[in-house]
Amino acid sequence: MPNFLIIGAMKAGTTSLYNYLKQHPEIFMSLVKEPGYFSFGDSEQCEEFKKLSPDIICSYREYQRLFQQVRKEKAIGEATTAYMDCPRAPVRIKEFLPNVKLIAVLRDPAERAHSHFMFNKKIFVEDSPTLEMAIKEKQNRVIEGHRYRYLEKGLYFTLISSYLQLFEKDHIKILLFDDLENNPMKLLQEIFTFLEVDETFEPDISIKYNISGAWRNGAIETLLKRFNALRRIAVKKLPPRIVTPLGKTIMKPQKSSPVLRQKLINHYRQDILQLQNLIQRDLSHWLH
Repeated sequence: MPNFLIIGAMKAGTTSLYNYLKQHPEIFMSLVKEPGYFSFGDSEQCEEFKKLSPDIICSYREYQRLFQQVRKEKAIGEATTAYMDCPRAPVRIKEFLPNVKLIAVLRDPAERAHSHFMFNKKIFVEDSPTLEMAIKEKQNRVIEGHRYRYLEKGLYFTLISSYLQLFEKDHIKILLFDDLENNPMKLLQEIFTFLEVDETFEPDISIKYNISGAWRNGAIETLLKRFNALRRIAVKKLPPRIVTPLGKTIMKPQKSSPVLRQKLINHYRQDILQLQNLIQRDLSHWLH
């Protein structure tokens, strides 16, 4: 069973982090990223969730099998961003893994919400033309709702607090997406130290994974939408050294409008101020 979990946040570099950590010879990462067992497992709706995300694990025995190939690795982990904002996840994690270490990477919540929306557009599960409209339209969805929690997933102080009520503070490593972007090797060394593995190991960090963006060409978007099942298979089967450059070719970065960003900042302001006191980091750049 795992002795550490990456709990999020969604669209904050967790896929890149997962791929960097699994290169370490003393770290075992589950072959499936986002198994989601502590969020969705052992629930009446799990099979419905699994139809939307096939990698979701519904039973304890099935979850155990994710780690049956562990040999001599010291740190055993998995990464599921749904754990960050799922109300049942902290309690279930504490029940099954009382001494587990937790890693959270937090991104400017306004940027995160926009990136989340653009990611859903990229994988064709969002048909709203703007994030503002999506926020209004998706609130009442139940089964699919976890995909559309654009605002809720960025309330980090509130979400982290639910874990701090159950776990010791020194068992939770809170990192910033800014550091992953600006100095990934230093951030990885922090994690290696936290996990008590060789901190001098240097993984290949040349690839950034799962990048969001807007389609450069409407014809390409229409074609890929028509053959979305094939697109998903190709993304899983092709190596990242092919998928990532190809993605950059057919997609372009897109930021939210200044007006929308200000609305999002206003929504998150109090949570950000509380968070910076909690983690003792200056987050003023998230407020502009």
